[in-house]
Amino acid sequence: MYVTVAEGTSAARVMILGKTPEPVNGACASYSDDKTSVTLTWDCLTTDPDTGLAPYQGAPVLDYVVEVNSGSGWAVASHPASTEKTRTVTGLDPTLTYSFRVSAWNEAGNGDWQEFTVNPFDLAEDSATVAAGETTTIAVLDNDTAPAGSTVALVGDDGASVTELTRPEGTYTVVDNAVRLEADDAFTGTAEPISYRVVIGDCADDAQLTVTVVKAGLALTKTAHLVDGNGDGIGQPGESVDYTFEVTNTGTVPVDGVAVDDPMLPVTCPAGQLAPEAKVSCTGSLTLTDANVAAATEGKIVNVATATADWRLGDEDRTVASDESTAEVPVKPTVVTPTTTPTPTGTPSPSASPTPSTSPSPSVPASPSTSPKPTQSPTGTPRPTATPTKPMPTKPPKPGLPSTGN
Repeated sequence: MYVTVAEGTSAARVMILGKTPEPVNGACASYSDDKTSVTLTWDCLTTDPDTGLAPYQGAPVLDYVVEVNSGSGWAVASHPASTEKTRTVTGLDPTLTYSFRVSAWNEAGNGDWQEFTVNPFDLAEDSATVAAGETTTIAVLDNDTAPAGSTVALVGDDGASVTELTRPEGTYTVVDNAVRLEADDAFTGTAEPISYRVVIGDCADDAQLTVTVVKAGLALTKTAHLVDGNGDGIGQPGESVDYTFEVTNTGTVPVDGVAVDDPMLPVTCPAGQLAPEAKVSCTGSLTLTDANVAAATEGKIVNVATATADWRLGDEDRTVASDESTAEVPVKPTVVTPTTTPTPTGTPSPSASPTPSTSPSPSVPASPSTSPKPTQSPTGTPRPTATPTKPMPTKPPKPGLPSTGN
């Protein structure tokens, strides 16, 4: 600023040629692990993004000057002039405690000094295993050192802080300072890492989160073999059916304790772990009985089985089940031929006994009530008569009539 006074007058003429820069903000210092260097970052929120000038500044920033104090006074950290808002100071003694400050400079001079806050974060890389198609919340701060009041954000593709990211493995969202993932059901495997950001005051630090999406699955194929005793191809009571149950791990995680549930018979499976894409065969046998043959539907025994196994998602024990699998066996019941029992005739009653026929006797005429009357022959066969006790003369036939023998 220049002030001039005209000679012989009390009027003053003021001309502002420039103004020193505004103080920086967001100044944060992050030490290396061995404490021999520090990375300083800051911002200048008052800078106009179009002109690069601070309000009423009048001149652009030409340099940022960093000073270091290890207890014996401030000293400039040597560095070529730069408008980059970051600086790394090396050659530090890890046994000493340092302070740092920065000031923006332009043609009018330097702005106010801003001391750095030492980054309070110690962030660790995070990893999580989640199940496909499920929603999981990952507490990313649980393995980090961060002061109370720190906030979590996701880092977008442009480096800015965001609250939501969509990736092939699903959608990430910040919820209550944790990262929630809605995993896509179609994705399995290890996803590309994402970055999250922890912020407090002027300091922020980033760390990565790597998610592995897994899926558990079983497939069951059931087959039946009839031990056909008579070779007719149809099961009957007393014959047996041998079943084979092929269980395949269709998931991306190993499973243990494979078992098959079939309500009609016990099934035995090998013990041990089943790796992804591996198969195991379980067996069982059913002896056909009159009861299960009688209960057959449309001449077939159709029984349903399901396979199950155990697996772990992090610290959680889970169970996976297959779809149902069926097998059919044609059967027929035992045919029992009924024995025909003859109808008993019974013993004739004396009163109901038929009177035996008697042969004609020359001395005893046949009784009409006991002897059946012979059917008259169409040829006119003479009817036998009882022999008379005395011969009687035969009457001559009437004229014009045939003789009948009587």
